Amino acid sequence: MRRSAYWLIFLGLLSLAVAAVMAVLIYLLLTLPTATAEQATPTFTRPALALPTVPLPTATPGPPPAVEDALFAVQKPIQGLADCSTTGFKGLVRAGNGDRLAGIQVIVWEEGVGLIAVDTTDAGGAYTIEFNDKPSSRKFWVQVYQNDVPASEPLSVETQADCRKGYQIFQINWRAKAEE
Repeated sequence: MRRSAYWLIFLGLLSLAVAAVMAVLIYLLLTLPTATAEQATPTFTRPALALPTVPLPTATPGPPPAVEDALFAVQKPIQGLADCSTTGFKGLVRAGNGDRLAGIQVIVWEEGVGLIAVDTTDAGGAYTIEFNDKPSSRKFWVQVYQNDVPASEPLSVETQADCRKGYQIFQINWRAKAEE
């Protein structure tokens, strides 16, 4: 009979210990601060990108803003390249006389999403925008901005999901229009 009394005492103490641990956990859950929506929302910024200061699209993004007096035009042909690991855009921005222009923004918009990428041309007038994702059928618009203002008509480009038959990277060169 003594053995069963010891077991009852042991089980009783064990139950008290479990109850104490549960009480501490409940206390911690009720007293710890909760994350607000602002704290819980991750922010993603790309290094060295300067987003334009003009108004961005509405909640249902469509094409980027149209331009009445475009300063830049696309140089044709536009070259499409197949790549099974990357989607993107690259090219050069040149002045009317052919000189390469530094500090010009190239903006990429995606249908149904809105503004997704910005790059600024380097000293050689080159820009590169890459998305390291699998090929998919997507509609983009590429546009030149100068001093945070649209300076070209948006160019519509569609990528293909099959990297063996379609294009995922486009080389788009831009040139300033001749002044009239």
